[in-house]
Formats: sequence, C-alpha cells, structure tokens
Amino acid sequence: MTTCDVAEERGRRAVRLDSYPIDRPDSPEYEELVARCRDSLEASGCCSLPDFLTPAALERMTRECAEVAPSAHYNRTRTNAYFGADEPNLPEAHPKRRFFDRNSAFVPADCLPEISALREIYDWPPFRPFIRDCLGEPALYDYADPLADVIVNV
Repeated sequence: MTTCDVAEERGRRAVRLDSYPIDRPDSPEYEELVARCRDSLEASGCCSLPDFLTPAALERMTRECAEVAPSAHYNRTRTNAYFGADEPNLPEAHPKRRFFDRNSAFVPADCLPEISALREIYDWPPFRPFIRDCLGEPALYDYADPLADVIVNV
C-alpha cells in the first residue's frame, strides 16, 4: 500500500461519508451538499457541518490536540473585530473604532505528530476540492507556510 493509499483510507475513515459525500463530486448528493453550504455561507458567512467527523476520528483529534496544547504559542493584543488600526475619521461608536483585549494561542504544525488526524483530513485529496466548491472559488492552494498550514487553536 502506497503513502497515497494510506492517506486516502484514513480520510475515508475520518469523514462521515454517508452524510457528507465529499468523495463523490459528480453525485447529486455532493451537489446538494455544496449548495447547502453555499447558501449558509451566503446567508450568514458561516457554514456548520454537524457530525462531519466519525466519532473515532473526533476522539483521536481531541486527544491529539490535548497532547500538543502545552506547546502553544500565546499572543495578547489589543484589536478591533477587523484586526485593523483605528480610523479616527469614523464615528466613535463604529465597530472599527471599538478595541478590546484579545488573547490567543495556537500550536504550529511542526508540533503535531507526523501522522495526525488533522493532517489526514487536510491532506485527503477530496477535502480541498470540497472546500473550494463550497466557497465557489476556481482554485484553492496549500498554505505555503509549513508552520501554519495546519494549526491547533488553544
């Protein structure tokens, strides 16, 4: 079995393909799923995929994330909801002028296990085209930063 075959099998075991047929892009079920995701993104800017992962995959990801959480990089900033600078030309009550303290922490990709459940989903061949189709983009590219392509927010 090749590395590609192993990744394919792991991806298949991680996603609930009965509800989310992302491995069958030419099927009516896939088209209906993508349409639902696009409608949700258009309506609210958010798309939720309840029970996307199998219970075993979710348990594995949860365990892996807990194990790497102590390696998190912490950051504290004062920012607005747009992560931008103050714009004094706007009214004082404008959201771009409302700043708050933001604390965040993330575990970079190089702290994840070499074979990780998160990486298996990210690298699974059907995953990226599914995301691309939901976003309605002509192409979707890998994130070039090897430390930030797959991260864990803590």
